[in-house]
Amino acid sequence: MSKRVLSILVLLALAAMLFSPPSVERSAAQQEVYVFHGSGWGHGVGMCQYGARGMAEHGFDYGQILTYYYQNTQVSAWNCPVSIRVGLLEGMSTIQLVADSGSFTLYTPDGDIPGGVINPGGTWTVAADENARFFIVKPDGTCLNGTSYGGADKPLWIRGSGDGDVLRLPQNGGRRYSHLSNSVPMELNLYGCYPCSLRVILNTWFETYIKGVAEVPGSWPQEAVKAQAVAARSFAVRSMGKHASSNYDICDEVSDQYYQGYDKEQDAGWVQAVDATAGEVLAYQGGVAQCFYSSSCGGHTDNNEDVWFGSPVPYLRGVPDPYCMDEANPYAQWTVTYTRQEMESRLNAHPSSYVGTLYSMDLSDRTAGGRVRHATFAGSAGTKTITGEQLRSYLGLRSAMVNVEEDHFDEYILMANPGDEQATALLSLNTTTGDGERVEVEMPARSRRTVHVDDYFYDAEVAADIDCDGEIVAERAMYFDYHGDTDGGSCSSGVPEAETMWYLAEGYTVGPFDTWILAYNPGDEKARVEMELLREDGYTRSLEVDVGAGCRVTVSVDALDDFSSCSLSADITSDKAVVVERAMYFESWGRRGGHVSQGSTELSFSWLFAEGYTGGDFDTWILVGNPHDMTVNARLNLYVPGGGGETLEWVDIPARSRYTFHLDDYLEDSEVAAFLECDKPVVAERAMYFDYQGKQGGTCALGSPQANGDWFLAEGYTGGDFDEYVLVSNPREDSVRVKFSFLTQDGLAEESHRTLEPHSRYTLHVDERFEADEVSLLVEERDGKGIVVERAMYFDYCGRRGGHASFGVPATSSTWYFAEGYTGS
Repeated sequence: MSKRVLSILVLLALAAMLFSPPSVERSAAQQEVYVFHGSGWGHGVGMCQYGARGMAEHGFDYGQILTYYYQNTQVSAWNCPVSIRVGLLEGMSTIQLVADSGSFTLYTPDGDIPGGVINPGGTWTVAADENARFFIVKPDGTCLNGTSYGGADKPLWIRGSGDGDVLRLPQNGGRRYSHLSNSVPMELNLYGCYPCSLRVILNTWFETYIKGVAEVPGSWPQEAVKAQAVAARSFAVRSMGKHASSNYDICDEVSDQYYQGYDKEQDAGWVQAVDATAGEVLAYQGGVAQCFYSSSCGGHTDNNEDVWFGSPVPYLRGVPDPYCMDEANPYAQWTVTYTRQEMESRLNAHPSSYVGTLYSMDLSDRTAGGRVRHATFAGSAGTKTITGEQLRSYLGLRSAMVNVEEDHFDEYILMANPGDEQATALLSLNTTTGDGERVEVEMPARSRRTVHVDDYFYDAEVAADIDCDGEIVAERAMYFDYHGDTDGGSCSSGVPEAETMWYLAEGYTVGPFDTWILAYNPGDEKARVEMELLREDGYTRSLEVDVGAGCRVTVSVDALDDFSSCSLSADITSDKAVVVERAMYFESWGRRGGHVSQGSTELSFSWLFAEGYTGGDFDTWILVGNPHDMTVNARLNLYVPGGGGETLEWVDIPARSRYTFHLDDYLEDSEVAAFLECDKPVVAERAMYFDYQGKQGGTCALGSPQANGDWFLAEGYTGGDFDEYVLVSNPREDSVRVKFSFLTQDGLAEESHRTLEPHSRYTLHVDERFEADEVSLLVEERDGKGIVVERAMYFDYCGRRGGHASFGVPATSSTWYFAEGYTGS
């Protein structure tokens, strides 16, 4: 966490989500990068080639190496195939042929082609004519014999004049092939006519094929090379007929085995290992084992079903592999760096990972060996989850055993335009150093927009204000990993005006609770801010800070003498209008998270809350701050769904102190709304700590001093693992009718109605209406009596699990201010 001078520690804030980019371009100055730190190369199932090398260096023989990686198998002699068909090229319009040594004859089932002898000194080209026959172009550019040969049912074959003649395919990486004869020729096929495509197949003797497999160098320890020879032979036996639909058995690329041909046959150490293990395979329960292998496992192999899913294979079990990670392995550790634009380009090239503007990623779903099993990406187009192998392919990574350096705080500004006219909002982002960025956002009528603050400021504390030519509402959401062991999210509405007086009811610094007070000065002159802290036992302390024009300051309450282990409230006064919020990070009975609430600009005789729950592993608290020099008498009225509830006895809140009600002590296992009434004006908030279906955290919200007819909620999301609830309380003696209007990026999506009983609370589960959308709400009470509205959300945001809650705002405004915000790690 960063620290600021001013004798105050600075905040490490919160972070959030919502998917939908503003109609602006990303600031070119804010180029985020993603640094991937990886280990290994390949899928990591079965034998690790560098691990086998290390084992051989430590004295293991090839049988021990193989049976370590493939459990409960044994090396066995096998009746292997005599020959094998190897796919070299496919989907070609032309095929080029070059004789590097010797000569080669072209022939078909009808016999040798006159003049069809390829000698060194030029490139021959084969293509298909309009009649689906082969026409052959000689090095001088003329068509051989002025005619065409063979056809889709008559392949074109090539044989050498001797076993050592070498034919090269320039289009196949210049790979070279020998041993071509009438028994094992190179074969060209026509298929898919019309137009026809060409395919090249090498017919070769099975053991000759193994000698051309170029998976490890023969210079490695011979026992490791032998292990590879047996694994390659076993893989080839299991691959016979694998590509029958393409008329060959095995291809020559790493998707099967990398076959190099003639040049690999010159590797004496490799040929020695193939000859020494001739006819041997790895057997399992009377059959040949499927010997998958990869270059480097990064220190641990994995179960086949964890990488490729499907059914477990008993001998393809993950094992630790310290031998892989020695200094001889160039792939033991590696780093790849992408800009965000490069990441988006790679992800958006595939429908399964198309996310639009990339917001964040979650690589926390891991195999037992440490590879990414699933990767989840969040962006403007929604949330997409892909497999670890897709991650490796799409991003061009050597391995899925990878971690990424990325932001741990994501900040979003959510804006809703409930009006019937388009509006333009100017969002001003301001840091602690006075740096600024301006973002213009078009707001269509009855719609919602989202700005990802991290796109404009990277690794910065950021306050914000909004000026709009129309009336809108705005919230700020943040999703975070605080100190690496506390994750979650928070959300709070903005305030429409800066003020000179602010009140905070909540604050707690005992044990693993961190409390921060944030002051933002949106004005043009420096502000002198005085903070008076009120402990629960009546002890008070004041401190003063200067907040520069357009800047924000953060105070760590835990760092102040006499306030490092207490409950507290706060009064804040300033000689210039400022904006004040409070952020808290915590562990409460194992529930880790964070929450934020704006301060109140007024004290009130009454405070109302729509949200509250006392069932399961939920704790709900009402916090009251009394800034007066005299005692305040207060009591709570608790309402439950369908009406009824409980009214508590009057209690005394001592002068200049803070008081706490634990609602679980009064109502068990119930949804509950609350109405606080006092004989003198106070400030009140509600805090909740929870375990919601495994999502642990806490929320906090300032109450409303009165019921209102209209309520606006800018934030809302129902995609992925998000649950959104809107809570409505009717504190009146009469029933009320409520109208819900749902606003999405595309405008007004739906309206619905509900009648609420007197003194009751109603919960709307928004996910039941919208499966995956960004949703703002307008909630209207139709009888002129007033209601109270909040929104609660529980989420898994790319591995950051928790919840947040926020009160609705009772009116639109052309200006909105936020003191809190952070985009760093």
